[in-house]
Amino acid sequence: VQKVKENIGKTLMTLNITGADPAVKAPPVPLEDPGYFYALANPSLLDGLLPDNQLVHQWKPNPTGDGVILRSTFVNTALARVINSPFFEDLGNHALREMQMLPYFLPRLYRHEALGE
Repeated sequence: VQKVKENIGKTLMTLNITGADPAVKAPPVPLEDPGYFYALANPSLLDGLLPDNQLVHQWKPNPTGDGVILRSTFVNTALARVINSPFFEDLGNHALREMQMLPYFLPRLYRHEALGE
């Protein structure tokens, strides 16, 4: 379990992000091996009190082989919209910003972790 603080729009949230086993809890979309991350992402204050929010990040090589295609899927309780009406739009923008940052650090991380450079 990772406990993270993230800004979703103007709201600072503390989330418990728990890796999920697709054999135990069915993911909201088909998973494509090997490139996926599947987790439950629940606000710390409400964790275990409501149905789980789910997130899936998937990636695969693009057709030319010089990059990747990223896809994120979220399943969230409708209560989020009641508490914060622009939540779903804010979450989409948040995910987009996170994915746009990947080219700035992933190549260096890969060289360090996989290639030992």
